[in-house]
Amino acid sequence: MKAAEPGPVGFLRSLAAFDAKAMERLAPTSLTLVLLYAGCLAIGNSPGNVLLGILAISALPIVALRPELRRSPILLLSLLLLLYLLAMAIRADLQGVPGRHLRAIDNFAFFAFAPFVAVHVAIALRFRMRFERLCLLTAALFVAGSSARLFWNADWAAGLLLFGEYEWGAGGSNRNYLSIEAGLALLAGGSLLVLAVATRRWRPSLRLIGGGLLATVCALDFLALVEMKSRTNWIAAAIAGLVWLLTLFIGSLRRGGTRQTALWSAALAVVVLAAAGLAGFSSQIASRLSDNGGVTANAELFAGIVTGKVDRSSIDFEAYDPRLYLFVTARELIAAKPLFGWGPDIGPLVKAHVGVKPLQGKTQFHDAYLESLVGLGIVGTGLIACHLAAVAFACRRRTAAPLDPELGSVLAALLASSLTYVAVVAIAESANRMEIITQGLVLVFALMLGRGSVGQAIGRPADPPASPQ
Repeated sequence: MKAAEPGPVGFLRSLAAFDAKAMERLAPTSLTLVLLYAGCLAIGNSPGNVLLGILAISALPIVALRPELRRSPILLLSLLLLLYLLAMAIRADLQGVPGRHLRAIDNFAFFAFAPFVAVHVAIALRFRMRFERLCLLTAALFVAGSSARLFWNADWAAGLLLFGEYEWGAGGSNRNYLSIEAGLALLAGGSLLVLAVATRRWRPSLRLIGGGLLATVCALDFLALVEMKSRTNWIAAAIAGLVWLLTLFIGSLRRGGTRQTALWSAALAVVVLAAAGLAGFSSQIASRLSDNGGVTANAELFAGIVTGKVDRSSIDFEAYDPRLYLFVTARELIAAKPLFGWGPDIGPLVKAHVGVKPLQGKTQFHDAYLESLVGLGIVGTGLIACHLAAVAFACRRRTAAPLDPELGSVLAALLASSLTYVAVVAIAESANRMEIITQGLVLVFALMLGRGSVGQAIGRPADPPASPQ
């Protein structure tokens, strides 16, 4: 039998065959890239963009070498989505629609990169690392990155008002962007805190140190979320916290036992404290609606905008709420090009159809769902929805090893609450232009796909036995 050829040539040939040894040699690199991506997401747009590009581009040769990956439905659907976006950008340019449409493709294309990042996740799991531990590491690094971003420019001399300057865009970034970071980091940090306090996986000394550190970070994240006064993020945090609690409760009921009771009690304590804090600011949340006539009046107004009964001549939008100009304009633009939309770059449409003065220079519709319909039309929005549904289906893998019960319950709660948070925030924010959301979803879906259909196509070995952490 011919011996394996040593050196780089032999490695390249084994990589071409994509055998187990070649993947194991690539595992440390893939693991490092995935963890770096998790840590850089909250630091800023550029680091995340660079790492996402490295992960996606470096996965292409692996996809080309592996027939099972080339035939993967989720990868093919991702390529179809990218081709559609490219076609819509070229179409908008040819029609003379204002904007840099080719450059703006990434505003809607982030989700299509998840299966390619999942290739690296699947290879990283060859490092003999359990899937749960990889998820916890990525969550911890995301919390570390977001903490560095939030705390770096905080006014520490201001006492409990150390994040007060963020309300008006100080501290180096948009307050809505930073509020999203704080909210998602609070969910991730709270989940890690529950594991640190309520389980016996760490030594007592590590539990004390780790729990204290995580509790401090969560308290500061909560303080930042409150002081930046983003009502949308307050509401999203409250709803996502309830989803987190219910998901964890259901998981605890399925397992039972004293340790699960302790887990549930710790989780309940975290959410009760957060709810008590939000209750103190409920009047500010309510004022957003009460200033404009209350919930009923606002609901009737938005229903009239959607149905076309309310237009520019029906109400003084600038006196009532200037942002309503956006919704009326979005309805008009969707009605003009309902099927394929206006193109990926919708910023110039806001300036042209709304005007700069009433919106103080804003160039977003402040609603991710509206932006998708305006930019890509019903066909493009439907394609994105089908792609996300296919990603969710492809995350299933019947042959995968079962998750650790305790870790699995907490990870499920973190997943459900994070997706809920993003879904709520997207109603009032331009989520597809805030990379903290879109790239965060890429990481979440990549982790699940790396364990799901993409991992199955690569043929990852069974998870190693669980060991105390």
